[in-house]
Amino acid sequence: MESLVRADLHTDLGSANEEQRWKAASHLGEFVERAPEAVWGLVAQWGCSDHEDTRAAVASCVLEHLLEHHFASVFPRVEELALADPRFADTFCWCWRFGQSDQPANGARFESLKARLVARGAPGGAHGGRHER
Repeated sequence: MESLVRADLHTDLGSANEEQRWKAASHLGEFVERAPEAVWGLVAQWGCSDHEDTRAAVASCVLEHLLEHHFASVFPRVEELALADPRFADTFCWCWRFGQSDQPANGARFESLKARLVARGAPGGAHGGRHER
């Protein structure tokens, strides 16, 4: 992901305009498969945002797709950050399982983390879960 695109996405994710934030998150999601490390940096930053709508956009448009395609490399970092930051815990709890995150062993890890976060007060029961086909 080019630095100019990254800078624009960073700016737009912080926008006061809801539509602009969601468009930026959707655009960032387009880089998940080919630039997961660059994407992770923005997910880690904006997934800890004070703004709930930004966290929801990051979860729905980006984080769940990182977990869908790069579970083994991304989940340990997701788990560490979600256990350390309540806002990122909320971001993770918005995510649905599918792709690699819905494979049996990965799904068990996903649900275990979500249960631990909910036990600590994250609103996991309010949003997120298993994606039914």
